[in-house]
Amino acid sequence: MEDGSYRPPSDYEDEFSLPEPFRSNWISALRKSHYNQGVGYLCQSDYHGNYSYCALGVACHVLGYENDEIDEQVRIQDTWFSTNKEMPRKLQDREEFAGIVMSMNDDELRTFEEIADWLETATYPSPSSVGDSNE
Repeated sequence: MEDGSYRPPSDYEDEFSLPEPFRSNWISALRKSHYNQGVGYLCQSDYHGNYSYCALGVACHVLGYENDEIDEQVRIQDTWFSTNKEMPRKLQDREEFAGIVMSMNDDELRTFEEIADWLETATYPSPSSVGDSNE
């Protein structure tokens, strides 16, 4: 766009509900510079113990997962969020919402800032505490 902000393709224009305060905390976390962005894994450490995250890995961190839990239990390549902890249903929907976020991060190589911009535009807060009020 002319103003330099990222505008997602029109096929990403659907609106999704996400529970508050998770939604605002996730957007805020994506905008913080202390998360290194990675692709292909929710969370991965290098040989020096430095972690990188995809946007969905940041979401897991916001939900209270520790790095080792994300890295070992909810890896995208192995299983899709097969964990005992609760998380919004939209993050478990690989074909819809979570798939869009994953594609923006891994395939389109969008920055966390661009993904946060999309989340602000394409999501709205739901009153539910963890689960999503929209199926």
